[in-house]
Amino acid sequence: MSISDEFRSGNFSIYGQWTAIIAAICLIVFGIIKFTSVVVFAIFGFIFAACILILEIPFCTAVIPKSSVVTDRFSSNLMRAILYLIFAIVIWASIAQRFTVLFLGALFLTFSIFFYAIAHFRGQDRASSTLTGGTGVHNYPV
Repeated sequence: MSISDEFRSGNFSIYGQWTAIIAAICLIVFGIIKFTSVVVFAIFGFIFAACILILEIPFCTAVIPKSSVVTDRFSSNLMRAILYLIFAIVIWASIAQRFTVLFLGALFLTFSIFFYAIAHFRGQDRASSTLTGGTGVHNYPV
């Protein structure tokens, strides 16, 4: 199954996965750029990005020992939405203190929350993209 088939599948957990990965990239890049002006929140952004990448990219769990304990805890769409909600609240709080480009990371995290919540309420199983090393979407029509 190609990436375009996954996006056309209508599985919101795939959308949540990709927006979370984009959020992690934004948090890393913009955290480096704004490190001197918002040090504490840039460090939070790095930590959150590392957690997101460990959760969302299956290859990372194979490389890091004992990471399966964490990924098993956050294997459902609802648990990921709750975790990303906590991350987003912290990043949005940094924006309330001082507006920086970290808002893009918070924005994509917020989108990811909505996608995972929609997937949960629609009863969709958790799926991960084949491009990131996951199993893809098998049970959904294209």
